[in-house]
Amino acid sequence: MRRSALLFLFGLLAGCATLGLRSPVPEAERADMRNVGVTALLGQRHHAILVGVTSIGNRYYAVDASAWDLDGLATSAAVTSLSAASAWQVAPLERHGRAAEAFYRDGDYRNPDREALLALAAAQAFDTLVLVLPTADDTYPDRAGGYGYQAAFGIGGVSGCPYVQFVVEVVRVADGRRLGWDRVRDCDDAADPGWRPVEEEYTGPEWAMVRASLERQVSRGVTGALHWLEMTAASSAGRETDDTPPPGLFRRN
Repeated sequence: MRRSALLFLFGLLAGCATLGLRSPVPEAERADMRNVGVTALLGQRHHAILVGVTSIGNRYYAVDASAWDLDGLATSAAVTSLSAASAWQVAPLERHGRAAEAFYRDGDYRNPDREALLALAAAQAFDTLVLVLPTADDTYPDRAGGYGYQAAFGIGGVSGCPYVQFVVEVVRVADGRRLGWDRVRDCDDAADPGWRPVEEEYTGPEWAMVRASLERQVSRGVTGALHWLEMTAASSAGRETDDTPPPGLFRRN
């Protein structure tokens, strides 16, 4: 598998647990759950990013990926996992046709409209809300939250990978308290089509490869996060936790 030294390091870091960036849902909180709603706000924009040797060489553009419906995929993966592993009533949160971007305050995915989401959940009689949220990340400051393709200069030239970067949160609807969270960072350099300065230069098969990679990463990431959060199965004991949310997570004042 082709890897530059830089992307090998990215992949190694992405695969490691980062202390302070995850916290399982306490057993007592899980026992009180009855009706669980699920929604994802990954959005409809596929981010294309080239990290240059210096900032002058950085390039970015966004591609409309609404047809891929990765929010629907993430929601479905969560509903399926939760339904199979618990006695809770689990269903997607009805957003009345509103796309993820409609919940980004001032167009910023790092600041979703928490109050609106909780209000929808309460109106639909959910006591718990599972959220899949794009997030910023200090480890990868050049990588936009959600999903996309990032390339960088390394040994042997430019190489990259389709990536996902999001957080799975479990929130109590009554007071908005975050009960647990896990950050997902993944990168699939086996599906690297190469950097193109405009979307039209990618072929149909290349786009299909990128889409399939992102679908696998989203589904695997959501399912894995819920498992670690102990929403679908017990995780390993003895992991450290921290109630400090990672960068990019919204907070309830």
